[in-house]
Amino acid sequence: MRPLQGGGLARHRAAWVGLGLLLAAGPAVGAQESARTIAVGATVEGRLGRTDPVVMGRGAFHAYRFEAVAGGRYRVTMRSADVDAYVWVAEHVGGLTDQVASDDDGGGDTDAQLLFRPSRAGTYLIVAQSLDADETGAYTLVVESVPPPAPVSGTPLVVGQPREGALLTEGPEMDDGEETVVYAAYTLTGRGERVRVTVRSGAFDAMVRVLRVGPRGETLVTSDDDAGGGTDAEATFVADGTFRIYVRAVDPRDHGGFIIAVASAPETERPRD
Repeated sequence: MRPLQGGGLARHRAAWVGLGLLLAAGPAVGAQESARTIAVGATVEGRLGRTDPVVMGRGAFHAYRFEAVAGGRYRVTMRSADVDAYVWVAEHVGGLTDQVASDDDGGGDTDAQLLFRPSRAGTYLIVAQSLDADETGAYTLVVESVPPPAPVSGTPLVVGQPREGALLTEGPEMDDGEETVVYAAYTLTGRGERVRVTVRSGAFDAMVRVLRVGPRGETLVTSDDDAGGGTDAEATFVADGTFRIYVRAVDPRDHGGFIIAVASAPETERPRD
């Protein structure tokens, strides 16, 4: 982030104050601000110009008021052929404007996309901004409602029997912070033996997560993204009970085939998790 000096600093501070006032004022804002709203399913077109405000040492931005439902899941996408897109969500709490989610390349290339899950209902700001302070131009902004993830059903694994799998573009998705990622799920049941799960792929940088399945849900046991060598994943654990094993790519935009295998791990072998 480049430092702000002189008039740029004053413009930066004024933008933060303006964002706070826009949220704090609620419906009783002026005609210009109240007209800039965005709803679920809507796509808006805009153009960032030299006279637009800047904030956080980046480029020009436009702010849109958005009414969110507590516990909802929203995907916000900003696309532009003119600017390196940067999109973020802000909430006004206790007189402060807090950034609660942000992204600059999740939409592919220089487009931005984030997953937003508000903990409470209310008015939020969705900010469409140029990542580069010197870039201006046209963009589109869209907000979509994302359905809850489908129930997980895992493919059974057997020690000593490798399986071929694939991460598909239209496959099941899980939440991971501010984004969703496709995954493949497997189940393994053991009686106290030590096992090693390995995921190898030439298509993507692999990550494996092992969770114990209990009456209160899933509990993380171990995870890994490179212990298998190169970009392969490997995790060793004691399989005592029922476990669900998730395979995903480190980069949520990657897809492709992989091989997952479970092998007995010698007691003298130190776990690589």
